[in-house]
Amino acid sequence: KKRKIKLPELNVCTTSPQQLLRGEIRSAKTLWPGVKRLMFALMKWKQDCILEGVHLFPDFVHEFETMKEWESVRDDIRIIYLIKKDEQKIIEGFKRSDKSSDWLLQCIHTEEDLQNAAKMVRIKSIYLEKQAQKYGYRVVNTENNFQKTIRHLLKEF
Repeated sequence: KKRKIKLPELNVCTTSPQQLLRGEIRSAKTLWPGVKRLMFALMKWKQDCILEGVHLFPDFVHEFETMKEWESVRDDIRIIYLIKKDEQKIIEGFKRSDKSSDWLLQCIHTEEDLQNAAKMVRIKSIYLEKQAQKYGYRVVNTENNFQKTIRHLLKEF
């Protein structure tokens, strides 16, 4: 049974899409030291895992990739960034999703919130794509069939 996470009302979606992205970048900077320590531990223990989330912007991953510890695991790590750039498809995806475990969906109360959230995802995707390409990381657009795309990607591992 999924545990419902209830977050406090912060009126997040009433801010501009650019402000939402700046907030995610700020959050990523705050979380990065802990995520980096977790990644070192996982490498040391040779644990298989998938890390995802706001804290894995390409600039941070590249910083990690330049450290000497990376050399021993370079061939075992896959870096893939998932994006969506079509606002209408993003909105359709939001409407199909379960909002009980997604902070962004929990703050959507109006059509304007929905539009702002979709714009933020689009802006973030463009930002991620540009950063990822700078470092040669793979970028996959998941907006056409998310589940099928994810299943295909998992087969590659």
